[in-house]
Amino acid sequence: MEKKLKWACIGIYSFLFVIICMMVVDFHSTKKVPHNEMDTGMVEEVVATTVQPVPQPVDQLAALRESYAAQIAAIRWGYGDTDFTLEDAENLLDKIERHASNNNISLQNALTIVNVESDFKSTAYHKNTHACGLTQSTPVCLNEYNQQNRTKYTLSDLFDEDINLEVGFWYYNRILTHYANAYDYITTSTPETSLRDAYLAYNIGVTKFNSIGRTGRNDLRNGIYPCNMYGSKKGDTYFPIHRYSKLARDWS
Repeated sequence: MEKKLKWACIGIYSFLFVIICMMVVDFHSTKKVPHNEMDTGMVEEVVATTVQPVPQPVDQLAALRESYAAQIAAIRWGYGDTDFTLEDAENLLDKIERHASNNNISLQNALTIVNVESDFKSTAYHKNTHACGLTQSTPVCLNEYNQQNRTKYTLSDLFDEDINLEVGFWYYNRILTHYANAYDYITTSTPETSLRDAYLAYNIGVTKFNSIGRTGRNDLRNGIYPCNMYGSKKGDTYFPIHRYSKLARDWS
């Protein structure tokens, strides 16, 4: 009897020991694994604070526009216009882009034209040709714009940036379309050289560009005056095309 009681006690103690060990293991495991919504939220919060955000790609268009505005400001500052701010440059860029788009002209080409013609100065004026403003629009250009668009702008109106850009870009696009088709004197084979020829016609005047013939136009393309015009003599260096070619690369 005593021997049976002894083995029974040993069995009970062994069973209790196993139960206690299992409880201890379970207790430690519950401290590592959350079992309710509050614990889960706390774990997610810790993880969220340790994960670094993925860098977003730079907006290339915004960066390009910022670069363009900075270039416009630098050009104006180079002429001593220290009151011309970066914000002014951004506003002018917006206007150039809007009116260029209205007339199917790329922003880069529009910037080239304004840079060559006026260096972005809305007060620019040429006393011999009476060319005015940002695009150096002439009375001939203005008269044709007024006739075709039933407007009554005057030369003084061309010192308004919006009016000047609209008139100038409209006329440049008209050279590329109406005049190029009507007179067939933009005799080039690539879009780039067609834009260049349109600028030549814009700069010296459509009538003059047509009258100098193929040889004269080739001289202009090569940077030489083909005849006496605008105070320059035949054979003199035609600087506008050199500036245009350089700036077309700079703004591309």
